[in-house]
Amino acid sequence: MEVPPKGVGFTIGLIQRATRARVNRVVREADLTKPQMDVMLFLKRREEKGQRVIQRDLENYFQITNPTVSSMISRLEAKDLIERVSDPHDRRIRQIILTPKAKDLIARFNDTIQEVEGTMLEGISVQELEQGKAFLEKILHNLQSKEEDKLDCHSCQTD
Repeated sequence: MEVPPKGVGFTIGLIQRATRARVNRVVREADLTKPQMDVMLFLKRREEKGQRVIQRDLENYFQITNPTVSSMISRLEAKDLIERVSDPHDRRIRQIILTPKAKDLIARFNDTIQEVEGTMLEGISVQELEQGKAFLEKILHNLQSKEEDKLDCHSCQTD
């Protein structure tokens, strides 16, 4: 397979950086970053479904390390945007919940975030969007499975 002059990975990276820059400009006025807003939106979606969130859920969903998540949670907590509360069924587990202040910020920025998403998808049909998402998910799956194979290979030692 011939690799295009600007590879798919390069284009995906450009899209990611452009999206981050656009959203960062919007949320900067609230002293937030796109990754912080992403975490808050994730918490909101899970809350709407009645699902609790713990730190490991954020690590798994965003595929980031424990120290990175811990640092982000601490910054959001310092800004009074999230709280860590004990799980009523298991006091050892600390759930992460949004504060009323965070919910107000999300509501305030929701239209703008939807506008950025609309701009990004302008001129793309529903069918193209579904095909594009399937294509990107396949790439992600391929990369993740190759990484798992690599890890499995390193853990297997021959005598």
